[in-house]
Amino acid sequence: MSRFRTFISRLAGVLPPSHVTERLTPWFTIVAAVIAASWALVQYSNDLDIRRVSATLELHRQYRVDHASDLYDLIGGEKGEDQKIAIIREARCRYYKELIANGGLNAAGLTLPDCSRVTAADIPVLDRLGLTLDECQRSEFRAILNQKLNASTKISRLKFGQIVGFFRSVRLCVDQSTCDAGTTLSLFEYDVVSFLNASCAHLEHDPTRKAEAILLADFVRKLGTPAQPYWSNDPNQTDPFVCDYLREKTCEAER
Repeated sequence: MSRFRTFISRLAGVLPPSHVTERLTPWFTIVAAVIAASWALVQYSNDLDIRRVSATLELHRQYRVDHASDLYDLIGGEKGEDQKIAIIREARCRYYKELIANGGLNAAGLTLPDCSRVTAADIPVLDRLGLTLDECQRSEFRAILNQKLNASTKISRLKFGQIVGFFRSVRLCVDQSTCDAGTTLSLFEYDVVSFLNASCAHLEHDPTRKAEAILLADFVRKLGTPAQPYWSNDPNQTDPFVCDYLREKTCEAER
């Protein structure tokens, strides 16, 4: 018992006097309240983040069920993508050869392949030449290739409307902070860019659908650097869109 009394006595000697304790108590209360509020805010923020990610995942699940196959058909399916790649390779080769012949492009010692049989092994040569194109040459090439790729393609107004309507919902979900922007970019960027690239050349004379396509392109661009489809007709570019009205930098801007 004496040891306990000794301990209490020493503890009392260490503690501040009562008048000091009375002055410090309000400050201790304020600090504790701030810590508690900060912790609650962190928990609330984490909960909001989880809800936004969950909402985005649910939208993507709905997209896979209701619209992914329609977009795949719009792009052309597996066979269509393979055909696009073959057309792009041949067109790039022929366009570069024409520029070189007219003095508009320096071959820099590179030898172009037979343009009717361009293989994956020839792509590095095309890419090195592609890096030297100016924006006006790129714009000219995109126009030529868009015409080739879309000559036999028809866009169903019904399917276009359904897909663009869904992507509008995705855009509004992010704008209203209901969906998570980073997750949206990861899940939807490739599909939105593919959708726009497969349809934008058909919308030049359709002001309503063209305006909606521009909104979607701006939306994806604001989320981050969009992915470029591997069948894109403008290789080596960070801007993945193939129609000039969807791009930030154009031939006119360069001039």
